[in-house]
Amino acid sequence: MNKDYTNLPKIQMSNLKVIPDFKLEKTTVYLNGKLFNGIGYEVYPNGGIKYEALYLDGRKNGIEKSWFDDGRLKSEGINSDGHLDGVSEGWWENGNMAYNYSWKKNKPDGNWKSWYENGQIKYEKSYQNGQPHGVWKEWAEDGNLISEEKWLNGKREGEKKWYDNEKKEQSDVWTDIVADGIEKEYFDNGKLKYEDVWENDELISEKEWFENGNPYLETNYKYDDLGGIHTEWFSNGKKKIECRIKNDLNHGYYNEWFENGNLQFEIGYFQGKMDGIFKSYYEDGSLKVETSHLDDVRNGIYRKYYKNGQIEIEGFLKNNKTHGIVKKWNESGKLIKLKTFEEGKLLDEKLF
Repeated sequence: MNKDYTNLPKIQMSNLKVIPDFKLEKTTVYLNGKLFNGIGYEVYPNGGIKYEALYLDGRKNGIEKSWFDDGRLKSEGINSDGHLDGVSEGWWENGNMAYNYSWKKNKPDGNWKSWYENGQIKYEKSYQNGQPHGVWKEWAEDGNLISEEKWLNGKREGEKKWYDNEKKEQSDVWTDIVADGIEKEYFDNGKLKYEDVWENDELISEKEWFENGNPYLETNYKYDDLGGIHTEWFSNGKKKIECRIKNDLNHGYYNEWFENGNLQFEIGYFQGKMDGIFKSYYEDGSLKVETSHLDDVRNGIYRKYYKNGQIEIEGFLKNNKTHGIVKKWNESGKLIKLKTFEEGKLLDEKLF
């Protein structure tokens, strides 16, 4: 029997608090300090719905969709407890299919296909438990085969075959099926698409570019004694993400920016868990929230600010629960509310 979610509230995402968890690869959403149950959405300037997702206990559950500004469907996917789970699909503005991906608990699992805007197949891939498994193929926009390779449980088997426009094969050099050396791939316009450096079957670094030549991502897994460093960019060349990694976990600082270049998040990590200061910012660059974490749990002073810089809320968190006095001000700086908590339980409230 299908559940009825028609009576759940619909709240714009800008009015919800979104806390990312990069280790678990999911986010938790709050409304007024409580786990959100309802539908989060975004709108275009013309009032049309841009995005919509169902949240239960703060996590995405069920179908999420996005639309073009003329109301036509852009993408659709299925979530379970904050993870992609099932088939996700996307479309080009002309109505042609853009991609069809299969997921299991946020990991690729099954067949993946993507298409060019003209309807020509671009990729065919397959995964098993998040790892490449099976035959992968790539085509150019004119339908010519670019490359073909075979994977088994995350490791490439044999040679990767490349084809030029005359269908002449080119292959990467592998020794006893062990990757060692530099692997490159190019766009049809001749610009570099990605470059991976391997040593004894271990990926040392990887770089990817947009088709316009701007960098897309760069990961150096052995940057220094502290570990690696990962960087991503927007297509306009501005930095999107920079973070330290160690043993495939966030370890050290994590910074994320808006596309306009202003900082969006500052987060500290230790062995994959949030640790230290957490700050988020409005798109104009002004501070929005500051708090701190210890072993992935919020502890210490919590402050939230209005866009004009005036403090809105100040309180204290103990093991993720509000503890002590919480103050609230209006945008003019006048104290309007004072609450007292004991480990998440409200004891007293005063209005001014």
